[in-house]
Amino acid sequence: MARKKKSNIERDIKVKQVGTGAWVAFRRHEDTDGKVRPVTARGETKYAAIASLNQKIANRVIPRQRIKTLDDICADHTVAEAAEIWLAKEEAAKDLNRASLDYYRRTVSSTIAHRRGIRTQKIGTVTAGQIEKHMVGIRNGTITLPESRLKRAGRESKGSPSQAQNFRKAMSLIIKQAIRDGARIDNPVVNLKRTKKVIEQPVALSTEQIETTRQAIVRWREGVDLDQKKGGRPRDPDNVMGDLVSLLLGTGVRISEALALRPQDCVLDAPIPYIGIRGTVKVVTGEGLIREDLVKTDASNRDLAVPKFVVAALLRQLALHGQHGYVFATSKGTLVSPNNVRRNLRAALKLAGVSNAELKQDGLSPVTPHAFRRTLATGLAGAVNDEAARDYLGHADVSITKQSYIQKQREVIGDASLIQDLFGQPSEDDAA
Repeated sequence: MARKKKSNIERDIKVKQVGTGAWVAFRRHEDTDGKVRPVTARGETKYAAIASLNQKIANRVIPRQRIKTLDDICADHTVAEAAEIWLAKEEAAKDLNRASLDYYRRTVSSTIAHRRGIRTQKIGTVTAGQIEKHMVGIRNGTITLPESRLKRAGRESKGSPSQAQNFRKAMSLIIKQAIRDGARIDNPVVNLKRTKKVIEQPVALSTEQIETTRQAIVRWREGVDLDQKKGGRPRDPDNVMGDLVSLLLGTGVRISEALALRPQDCVLDAPIPYIGIRGTVKVVTGEGLIREDLVKTDASNRDLAVPKFVVAALLRQLALHGQHGYVFATSKGTLVSPNNVRRNLRAALKLAGVSNAELKQDGLSPVTPHAFRRTLATGLAGAVNDEAARDYLGHADVSITKQSYIQKQREVIGDASLIQDLFGQPSEDDAA
């Protein structure tokens, strides 16, 4: 039987065994920018090393420093190269804040640079069909990240509708930059089929859920954190979680807005005590937590009257952390991470035997920082009107508030007495 002929790629691969017993595969590979660079990979066996090398080459991304990022995008640039040039131009122009720029960098990395397919297409000839195929693949999980990255991140390969939408948004901006640079004359993203957005009906927390959450935080604080290497110590001695929940419930602010509050934003000795929402806390890759003065919209810059229980919570935190420059701060005086708040809230609920997954199955609202926002909106809409809820939440359009934050109350439709007069029979009247 004739032996299978090796491909040119396989013939170019050199394999050797190293001192540890492992095998190393080596090949000089021509990247999409025309430069030839060495690529190596290891494996427990000779063929495992070759397979690892082939996969590494398939997922190959040009090192960022190799691209002249401030040059204009050309039609021959790949989508991955065009994305890097676009990001470099945005960074140089400083039109985007640091958090937004970091968001687009993460989107390019997760949806373009490290996924096979679209990244090697030429930006000048990429079509709507190719973009849509890639977007559908991300949404359905058929175009995934390399196993090495998934393993490093500790997660499984699965579809992500949100990442698919992020890819679509980033791709449109990249191609707009290519049009400005003369690499294209049209934007194929506008021809993509619109995906139906599934909008879940907002559900507010019940009175019982609010009370259960408050009690759960108290019991969680009374416990001892046995996981600390330094030994057991009281959890949250400054009651940051309890007072933060009071603020979220009493004002409906976003968790990032609550954690960005400074002493100068709190006017608690006025006839009507209020807080000023002037910034947000965000996580930026390489920098960690930062506070930004710019918020989502002009409507987000707002002054909110606060009830007595919120005033008491803020005064406690100001007495403890006011000297650090923030109302809520860690034991070291630094910004509190929104992710840490979410994790602590889940831990308190778990200790109380509350499962968000089970709550959702039963048609109830999971207990999250954002759930307090929906709860306040629903309460204000019922007691005052939808516009009052909009103003507290900082939305520019009341339709956003009604659609995503106010729980709809089921009402009995019709006038039974009128229908009875129209169509009822005398015998039925007597029976009633």
